[in-house]
Amino acid sequence: MRRKSFIKFCFMLFVLSSCSSQRGGEKESSSEAGAGAQHSKEAKLPKGQLIRGQALKEIEAEHKAAFESGEEASPLKKEFYEKYRAWQKHCNRLEIAIQSNSSYYINVPEYDALIAMGKPALPFLMEKLGAGEFFLNKAVEKITGIDLKAWKPDFRPVSEQDTSKVWLEWWEENKDKPEWKTASAG
Repeated sequence: MRRKSFIKFCFMLFVLSSCSSQRGGEKESSSEAGAGAQHSKEAKLPKGQLIRGQALKEIEAEHKAAFESGEEASPLKKEFYEKYRAWQKHCNRLEIAIQSNSSYYINVPEYDALIAMGKPALPFLMEKLGAGEFFLNKAVEKITGIDLKAWKPDFRPVSEQDTSKVWLEWWEENKDKPEWKTASAG
């Protein structure tokens, strides 16, 4: 157990040193200088440093593109993306982003808020699963109440990515059924 803690500590030092060396050569922008350049709890890591490092920027880019194109997002879609962004913000905090245990990502109020949306959130959750956001597997499982192993008896998950693929298969087969029809994207 001590070795695992030591490895996490070394990794955190590496990440922090990477961040500080990246920032060392950069000048503060005028807005940061005026605001006192406060450090947030969010990890500001180089692209590729951690898988989740660019997630918030990508979400914001999706929102901006949708609104600039004149596409009007439904209140449901806006609610989902607000809750999804809050969860992503949680996941991008440095003390969370370095964790390998999924409970740090899914046993939090922000994740519960996504689950609380219920069936209407399924199209958005499935879109995110398709984009590789495998931490949402448990949310889909809790909302649907479906046991994938019962639905597909030969299913032997090797990874969370495998589980996401099977959820997407399930969705394609079931999204038009009456019990899931209420979950159509808006």
